[in-house]
Amino acid sequence: MNCNGEFEEKTGYISFEKSETNGFKNLKIRTKIEKRFLTGKNSKTGDCNEKVLKSFKTQILKYKEGIYQ
Repeated sequence: MNCNGEFEEKTGYISFEKSETNGFKNLKIRTKIEKRFLTGKNSKTGDCNEKVLKSFKTQILKYKEGIYQ
């Protein structure tokens, strides 16, 4: 089994904020990002060594000129 690789998974959530722009609710986009790195095998167990990095990104979209930006 090959234990070398790099993977990325993104999961996004959309919610309405209380604040408004031009009469429309602002949208909050929250993205969870997980990056996984496989780097060789564990000599004792034979399993792949895995390192996981988690991060979050938040973006606010406001309604301007007929679209959310």
